[in-house]
Amino acid sequence: MAAERSLHRKLRLAFIGLAMGPLLLAGLVLSVTVYRLQDRQTEAIQRQVGRAIVSDFRNYLGTLTLELEEPIRRQSLAAMDARERQSLAEGLIAFEPMFIEVAVLDPAGNVKARASRYEPVVSQGPAGLAHLPEVAAAMIGGANAIGIVRQYDATNEPMIGLAIPSINPRNGQPEGFVLAQARFRRVWDLTRPLAGLEQLNSYVLDHAGQVIAHRNPSVVLARTIRPLPVTDGIGRGMNGAWSFTTSEAFVIGGRRFLVVVEQPLLSALKLPAGTVLIVALVLLLGGAGAWALVRHARRAILAPIDALAEAVRDVEAGDMSRRAPVTSADEIGALASAFNSMTGRVGELLRDLGDSEEKFRLVMDSASDALVVIDAEGRIVSWNRGATLMFGYESAEVMGQNVSLLMPDYMRERHDAILAGIRDSADHQIDTMPREQPAQRKDGSLFPVEVTLAGFSFKGQRFYSGIMRDISARKEAESNIRFLARHDALTGLANRVVLREKLDEILPETGARQLHCLLFIDLDNFKVVNDVLGHSFGDRLLVEVADRLRSIEGGYNIVCRHGGDEFILLAPDIQTREKAAELADRVLALMADPFAIDSQAIEVGCSIGISMAPDDGSDAETLIRKADIAMYKAKEKGRLGYQFFTSAMDRQMVERRELEKSLRRGLRDGEVFIHLQPKVRLGEGRVTGFEALARWHSAEHGLVPPGRFIPLAEECGLVAAIGDTVLRRALDTMAGWQAGGRLALPVAVNLSAGQLGNPGLAGEIDALLREYGVAPSLLELELTESMLMGDADQVRAILFRLKDLGIKLSIDDFGTGYSSLSYLKRFPVDVLKIDRSFVADLPGDPEGEAICLAIIRMAKALSMDVVAEGVETEAQSRFLGENGCDFAQGYHFARPLPVEQAVDYLPLACTPDQPA
Repeated sequence: MAAERSLHRKLRLAFIGLAMGPLLLAGLVLSVTVYRLQDRQTEAIQRQVGRAIVSDFRNYLGTLTLELEEPIRRQSLAAMDARERQSLAEGLIAFEPMFIEVAVLDPAGNVKARASRYEPVVSQGPAGLAHLPEVAAAMIGGANAIGIVRQYDATNEPMIGLAIPSINPRNGQPEGFVLAQARFRRVWDLTRPLAGLEQLNSYVLDHAGQVIAHRNPSVVLARTIRPLPVTDGIGRGMNGAWSFTTSEAFVIGGRRFLVVVEQPLLSALKLPAGTVLIVALVLLLGGAGAWALVRHARRAILAPIDALAEAVRDVEAGDMSRRAPVTSADEIGALASAFNSMTGRVGELLRDLGDSEEKFRLVMDSASDALVVIDAEGRIVSWNRGATLMFGYESAEVMGQNVSLLMPDYMRERHDAILAGIRDSADHQIDTMPREQPAQRKDGSLFPVEVTLAGFSFKGQRFYSGIMRDISARKEAESNIRFLARHDALTGLANRVVLREKLDEILPETGARQLHCLLFIDLDNFKVVNDVLGHSFGDRLLVEVADRLRSIEGGYNIVCRHGGDEFILLAPDIQTREKAAELADRVLALMADPFAIDSQAIEVGCSIGISMAPDDGSDAETLIRKADIAMYKAKEKGRLGYQFFTSAMDRQMVERRELEKSLRRGLRDGEVFIHLQPKVRLGEGRVTGFEALARWHSAEHGLVPPGRFIPLAEECGLVAAIGDTVLRRALDTMAGWQAGGRLALPVAVNLSAGQLGNPGLAGEIDALLREYGVAPSLLELELTESMLMGDADQVRAILFRLKDLGIKLSIDDFGTGYSSLSYLKRFPVDVLKIDRSFVADLPGDPEGEAICLAIIRMAKALSMDVVAEGVETEAQSRFLGENGCDFAQGYHFARPLPVEQAVDYLPLACTPDQPA
């Protein structure tokens, strides 16, 4: 009885303590929890606002980035010419209103093309932009990069730079960049307060803590600095008041940003009056319930617990049939029922143990990988269906066999030694990391597998499980990747990596009597094939060329594709220059035969430059450069030949580079001007117009002849700039004639292929005509036949727009290119100009006469005028006039004249007789 009273006393005290103590603690916790819930709700709202700003910020920059990536994903920057790069820049400006300025850069950061929304772009300059942080980051990381927020001077608005690299798939290096300056003011709108959340103050910081977006633009324009890092929770806000602050950091394009959301502390933690009343009622009702619980527990808990304890003791003694009495439906009654159910399910669980082994077997057989279990001696004790499919053995064939059966002969002894070492070690540890090794099928064939091992113990015995996966496909893919890393994807020839490795290997060991030969092979007329027949046809031609060059690869020779239509043949230890010449002759002979592709015979030929080591250099870069120089010299001498490198060529290349620099300076400083050659109406001898011809008086080189600087301009991409200059000078000259009281005569200006490739050409020329106040009928644009053979639909659209302006169009050097009635009918051409090569031997040259008469008749049939170039004798003039030629120009009538002298040919008070 004393013990019972003591137990009841302890229960009473325990229940009072358990009921009242937690009640008081619950009241405190409830109060704190309510405040904490309010705190979390505030934090959740602020974080949701911050993450929404981050998401919108990412989406805004991500959308702009995708728009920059899309065109260079379709075509790499390295494959674009100057026209395509400019078209890319202008197209991005036109398509995306958020772009203020777009530039196309080469790998060194130099501007190759540029378009601006507010500033005119006349020509591209060589100025580099590698100093911009986004460009530098893209160069170093080879990935998209974002710059810092800065002001755009033209509109005094904030902008942010986006640099997108174009990656060369062969070497993984940037081959150029697209740089865009995007509007940043839109990001300010993201921080404006949402409806119902006006108390929230949101702003964005950059990595230096500067506020770059805020609901109040003056905060941003003042370049306010917020010290970093911003601590989440209670602290001083931007205005110095106590606030509840949350922040979200994120990184875009290598730049770290921070979105901060603040709310005044009193607003964040203020509790509604209803919440305070609910807390008080909960505490009051909880106290009453605790008192009732104490009274009920004293009657309802002790007796059921005693009965349950007795039943447990009987079961513990081994009586599995014993059941605890269930006298109530409360938790103790449920515990008693659970105890009774447990004893009843013991038998069922024992039966389920047998079923689990069958389930495990089914799981193993459903796996596609091979699952094999061996014992400590290496004998196979488990074998699934995947193993049968992989190795070809049925389960009955391998059970009890040593697992080395699945390995090549040379690995079995080593495997047994490793297994013995694991068995004899104290911890029985094995390497559980996946590893690759060869395996052997039942038919003896070998294949690679990836093996993952694990060890386990069962009933005191040690077992080891292995998961084996066939990785033949992965190995083949890796082999292909390694091949492509060192070979050209189109032709299968070795690439530059292999060439340089071979040169780096043999050049340091070159002896006094050793000579190594490097042939730089460039196809002739390959650009014509691409332009006329298409790039896919050109690719097939390159494959055929590579197949022919492989026949020279025997022995130690290596043929590699250097890029485009350039190939390099390395012949180590060739011994003499005569042997190198013989090798070059062999290449020329191989390339002389026509290539048969799609029933077409294509003749391209090649030009070869040769450099010798160690005479011409002792490193790969020098040898390749000098062979390239020699190749260009071979092209200058008529192509279809070869040239050894000489020191004079190096000097010529230096002179050419200097001349190119001078030409770039001359274009910038206004050294390029025009001369005008009169055009005469045959039969009357009256001047009816002029042709504008480019002239260059260099400050360093004096008067440079056109035959020298025009080909140079075509090679270095300046011919379009010269064309723009000539067009402006011609319009300025005609405007000057009109201002001086003269009646201006039409002036013909040559268009370059780069200008014709500009979709906005007609609009630009229309703007220039308006700027100079010159009538479109006074301007004639001359094109060559080859310029019409590119994108015919685009060229035709541009020419019709020019024609609609009232500008006359003529075909220059007609008869030397792709003369065809089919394209003459398609294009709005007014004039055909007979090339001087057909006029030179008139009269008396039957072929020349026939060609000239055919061109004249063709033009008349199509209602076109005919102009003969290069007329130098009276006999030539008479023959052409008698056979229907309308106009002529040449030294017989006048040489090209300075603008000041050409004004003497202008009429004073009559309308000039212009060609129809």
